[in-house]
Amino acid sequence: MVSDGVVCEGWTTNGWTNNGWTLNSSLTPNNGTGPSDDINPNTFLPGGGRYMYMRSYPFYNSNYLPSVSMTSECYVPESPYNNPDTWFKFFYHMYGSGIGTIDVLVNGKNIWSKSGNKGDQWNYAQIDLANYVDDYVIFEIVATTTGEYECDMAIDNISIGEYEVILGCMDETACNYNNFANEDDGSCKIIWGCTNPVACNYNSLADCEDGSCKIIYGCMLTQDCNYNPLADCHDQDQCSETYRGCIDATSCNYDANASCDDGSCNGLIGCMEPGMWNYDEDANCSVYLLSGVQYECIPIINGCTDNGVALNGAGVIADFDLDSIAAFNYNPSANTQIPNGDDPLGFYLPCQPVIMGCMDPTSITYSSSANTHVANHCVQVGDYYQGGVVFYTDFSYGYGKALIASMQDIVQWTSLGVNDNNPDDDGGAKWACGTFPINGAVDWGLFEGIDNQADILSSCGSWAQALNHAEYALAQVNYANSVVGTVTGAMPGGVSNPCNWQCQATILAANAALAIAQQEVMVNGSAAYYCEWMMNFSYSDWYLPSKDELNQMYINRHHINTKSILLGGHAFVWNEHNNTYWSSTVASPLSAWAQKFGVQEGAQIAKYKTDISANVRAIRQIEVVEPPPPCVGCTYYIGD
Repeated sequence: MVSDGVVCEGWTTNGWTNNGWTLNSSLTPNNGTGPSDDINPNTFLPGGGRYMYMRSYPFYNSNYLPSVSMTSECYVPESPYNNPDTWFKFFYHMYGSGIGTIDVLVNGKNIWSKSGNKGDQWNYAQIDLANYVDDYVIFEIVATTTGEYECDMAIDNISIGEYEVILGCMDETACNYNNFANEDDGSCKIIWGCTNPVACNYNSLADCEDGSCKIIYGCMLTQDCNYNPLADCHDQDQCSETYRGCIDATSCNYDANASCDDGSCNGLIGCMEPGMWNYDEDANCSVYLLSGVQYECIPIINGCTDNGVALNGAGVIADFDLDSIAAFNYNPSANTQIPNGDDPLGFYLPCQPVIMGCMDPTSITYSSSANTHVANHCVQVGDYYQGGVVFYTDFSYGYGKALIASMQDIVQWTSLGVNDNNPDDDGGAKWACGTFPINGAVDWGLFEGIDNQADILSSCGSWAQALNHAEYALAQVNYANSVVGTVTGAMPGGVSNPCNWQCQATILAANAALAIAQQEVMVNGSAAYYCEWMMNFSYSDWYLPSKDELNQMYINRHHINTKSILLGGHAFVWNEHNNTYWSSTVASPLSAWAQKFGVQEGAQIAKYKTDISANVRAIRQIEVVEPPPPCVGCTYYIGD
């Protein structure tokens, strides 16, 4: 279809061409313009992520462009958004005295435009696309600068979907005005005043705080020695007589009953006991002379005082490794840190950093150096790890070994004889090498399929070489026949030929070998070949499972199916037509072991090598001695 001169082929929803927009997070470089953070489209609050912006002041910007644009790939009718209620939506930020213009164009036509300062806030735009239903469209977001200093403009969270009704107060004079709202919900608050009930000028009718609250109570009589120049609410109870005395709590003659200082303070109160943690050699009294309260001396408590960001036993923040996290052996009561090596008797350990990891020794990601267990660092059967789903683990080798299944079939046979993953094939995959014998490939056990695959590919390679030799031998015989001419002698039965009967027998044998080799020696298109050349999640060591490895996949098929579907793969096929999977183990000269995953569930059968009605699911194996923790929070998809 063609609309406004636009031709669309192969459009994807995430294809955009950027011409000048800059990816950023946090503040833009210029003061007084641009956003300070991105916007979360679900909460309409700062999201801590990234956005695109136009840095437009040319004096400090060597890459200055007067206009930048972001152009989408072609939007086609097959898109799931092809319905009458389709809107183009995005957030925009236009803050600064020199703000220019943001335009949205569809197929080169301007359908939306905003100019000028919109305040230091993200705004939400929804543009109706009803006029473009059933058309091919290309979106373009263009920002044009004024060239002034405060003119950074930004966009974020571009999407296409149904119109969103956002309820809220739409009165700009209200204190709860919602700049994202497009339908007023009657919640506007417009009475301004002091709304703090503890303030002396509290207004019970006000529903909008105007910042006028007076909340500092004190004596406002200037002649009183307890006069408070900061007070804005008079409290007669805080006024006193002209009683004067020492009001310095660190002085030896501190008077807790004095209302104002009389200049009589003397001496420094503190711990005068040597050997205590808070011993003060400058102190000249250890009691409050007037109140008689003993000043507390604190004993030394050795230990790790790395508390990250909280106060430790010494009343300070001591983050030695600057990680804002308390050390693993942090002692909240300790007030004296003993560095490593300063404690010859070894009573006090130095601060140990928190090492998070998997402390479960049955997991293949077990970390012996971890001291803080994190459950989601542990990888078990059924978890995603290194390109697939773990379906078997073994720790009997002195280290962890695991088998990992691909999350999708490489080749899948269908009842219609069509290979879903390879439309040019006839359906499923041959086992390998036709009916020719294989040297090896007889291992059944776990972790042994990789050896079988090496045997298969090596044997197939030998037969391919034999094919070349057969062609060469036949060519040599024909050449000799043409040069020698008539050769005396007869073939058995008295048949006369230009070549003797031994020569004829050689030709016949070579022709037969050549015909068989041409028909049977096919490495490409075989199950082992597909596994050998599979590249999935950047791993290239996939192989066809052995008989026992295939059975272990069957035993844990539900784990594999669940995780594969969750991460974009697919389950094992199990219907009555195409539920068989190849192993790499030879059953006989003409057959190899396969296993049913549907009808006759779990049955392992010997299947002709040339039969193409079988599926292929590759696996790989890993050895883990001391693995790094897996990527926490990462999402994996088929094809990454």
